[in-house]
Amino acid sequence: MSTDTEQHTATNKDHVEDKCKVHTNNGNNNSHTESDEENDKESKQQSERESQQKHETNRSCNTIEANYLCWTEKEVTEKNTKCLQAAGSPKVLIEACHTGNGSIASTQVASGLQARLYVSIGAQVVLTKNMRQSVGLCNGACGIVKDIVYDPTNPPPALPLSIIIDYGDSYQGPSFFPEDDDKSKWVPCFPETTNWATPHNGDFVQNTRTMFPIRLCYAWTVWKAQGQTMPGKVVLSLGDREREHGLSYTAFSRVRRFSDLGILGGITLDRLTKSIQKQSKMTNRIHEERRLNRIVATTIRRIRTQNHNSST
Repeated sequence: MSTDTEQHTATNKDHVEDKCKVHTNNGNNNSHTESDEENDKESKQQSERESQQKHETNRSCNTIEANYLCWTEKEVTEKNTKCLQAAGSPKVLIEACHTGNGSIASTQVASGLQARLYVSIGAQVVLTKNMRQSVGLCNGACGIVKDIVYDPTNPPPALPLSIIIDYGDSYQGPSFFPEDDDKSKWVPCFPETTNWATPHNGDFVQNTRTMFPIRLCYAWTVWKAQGQTMPGKVVLSLGDREREHGLSYTAFSRVRRFSDLGILGGITLDRLTKSIQKQSKMTNRIHEERRLNRIVATTIRRIRTQNHNSST
């Protein structure tokens, strides 16, 4: 009796131990499965964070920094040079190719093509002529230099084969780098040639200049910025007086939001409401306004007189 009970108890004990082992093993398996799921989830989240970080990095590298609007070309040149030097990337000098007397011609004569250009990877540049307006490559399109491609046998300061520029959302054409989505807005820029004739000893000399149709665009003159909607922030260097009638308004209206605008040294209300009336170009306008006011007053008196006569 005792032996049977002991045997039965032992059997039950073994059965319970076996069930405990099975339960423990199942628990371990479940823990392992849950651990794998957590690891997979964490790995996926890490991958998403890295992807987002890469996207943010690319976006920050493709963002146009604040533009400066100045009164004079001298100020623009100084600001562009200072910003390019502060960029920290190696700079290259690109010199145009000329024939005839092209080397002594101004940028304006050469259809906006500069004789010399300092540039670097990461530099802010702007197109100076219409290339393909239907896809956004038009005069005034801003971008960031991503690469400068040279012929190995023709190093600087010779003309590069091309300059790769990221135009961001301005470019709406097909990708030149379909294998890389991050480069979908990168467009190669190639040298352009312009020609013109100049008189010489009773005849004409044919001149040419071959150069990239771009220039640095950290800074602009207010005149050059007319008609442009400036990307990002704009810093105005307006000086201490109105140098030309209407230019302050032109400078203010280059941005979409007033919060995108900064003014070096500030500006007074008196300058915009009183001082501006002292400019020579305002004299004719003031005289014309007075003339029109007199006409209005005379017309009103005539109408009142006519109405009074009609009523009597």
